Amino acid sequence: MRRLEAAVADVAVVTFLWTYSALHVAHAEGRDLALVRSIAAIPLFAIVVASVVAGALAGLVASLVLRHVAWRPRPARRLLWWSIGLFAATMALLP
Repeated sequence: MRRLEAAVADVAVVTFLWTYSALHVAHAEGRDLALVRSIAAIPLFAIVVASVVAGALAGLVASLVLRHVAWRPRPARRLLWWSIGLFAATMALLP
């Protein structure tokens, strides 16, 4: 069961990091999505909220799908580390 929980957590965290990075790049270029602008008046707060929602939905879908398959994936640690690196680079280059 821990393997399932770790895989679901990896999916949720990786989705959060990639979504936040993409929305942050769009914000830095002045191309905020209308959906993100409608969440809150403060753009970076809206980006965090949108990223949390995306990560939570991805984790929910992953948990529903992975509960019904016999194959249990190992946690994707390498993908998680690459995602953290992308997030850190995005924050460093586009403050």
